[in-house]
Amino acid sequence: MKKVRIKTPSRLHFGVINIKNSDFNLYGSVGLALSNPFSIIEAYEKENSLKINVYREDIKFRLSKLLKYYKLNKNLEINLINEIPEHVGLGSTTQTVLAISEALFIANDLRFDPYEIAPILEIGKISGIGIGAYLFGGFLIDNGKNNLNEVTKLSFKCDFPNDWGFILIIDYKVKRISGKEEEELFKILPITPKNRIEKMLNLIEGMKDAIKERDIESFGKNLTQLQINVGLNFSSVQKDIFIFKDYIDMLKGLGAFGVGQSSWGPTIYGLFYVRDLIKVKEKIIDRLYSNVDIINSYANNYGREIKKYD
Repeated sequence: MKKVRIKTPSRLHFGVINIKNSDFNLYGSVGLALSNPFSIIEAYEKENSLKINVYREDIKFRLSKLLKYYKLNKNLEINLINEIPEHVGLGSTTQTVLAISEALFIANDLRFDPYEIAPILEIGKISGIGIGAYLFGGFLIDNGKNNLNEVTKLSFKCDFPNDWGFILIIDYKVKRISGKEEEELFKILPITPKNRIEKMLNLIEGMKDAIKERDIESFGKNLTQLQINVGLNFSSVQKDIFIFKDYIDMLKGLGAFGVGQSSWGPTIYGLFYVRDLIKVKEKIIDRLYSNVDIINSYANNYGREIKKYD
C-alpha cells in the first residue's frame, strides 16, 4: 500500500433512552448515518517516521494510546483532508479516530475491529451509533448495555429511504459539550421514568415500521415525539427540551415532517423530501444570524469508503 483514502459519514444522534433506570438496559440509542458533512483522511507511506497531521489534542491523545498498545509500523504520514465540524452533535471524534486507526491497521496488514479498540480510543462508552455509522451506515439502533464496561453494539440496522433528507442548522455561538464534561453531566442527570422509557421504545418501533412502509409523515411524527422525550431526559442540564426552540419552530413552520436536536447539539435538524431541500434552504438562509451553518444532507447507507492505491 502506497496510499489509502478513507471517507467517513457523519451521524445524527436521535437520543439516549435510559439514564440510570436499573429496570432496563443502560442508555440505548437511535441514530442515522449522514452523507454530508463527512471526514476524509489520506495516509501515505513515509520512510522512518510517523506523522499524523491533526490539530485536535483530544484526537492526538486517543491515537497515542492506540500506538502504545499495538506494535505498529510507524512509517506513515496521515493527513486530515476534510473534517466533520467538531463537537456539534455529528460524531466528528469517533469518525476521525476510527478512520486514522483503520489506516494504521491497513498499513500494517492487521485485522481492524473497532469494537476491540474502542476502549483504548475511549469511544462507544454510551452509544453504539457512532461505530455503527462508521462501519455500516443507515438507520441504527442499539439496545444499550448491561454494565458500564461494555462497548455498546448495534441491535438493528436498515437502509434509510434515499428520497428523505435533512436540513441541518448548526449555531456555533453556544458552548459545545464533549469528553469529560459530558461524562460529568451524565452523573448528575436524573433517573429516566419507566413510563417514558416504554413510550420511547414504542416510538422507535413506529419509526422502524414507517421506514419499512416508506411513510415519511409517520416516521417524522414518531421521531419528533421521541426527541421530545429524549429532551426531557436532558432538560435538567440543558434547561429546556431543545437548546434552540426557535430553530425547531422555524423548521416546523417550513413543513418539516420531523424535527430534533442531535446529541447535545448545537445541531438542529428537520426532515424533508430530498427534492425540497434546496428551496427550503433558500427560504431560511436569510433568517439566520452570522456564525450559523445550514447544510443539506441525506442518509449514508453503507458506512465509510476505503480506497487503496498501490
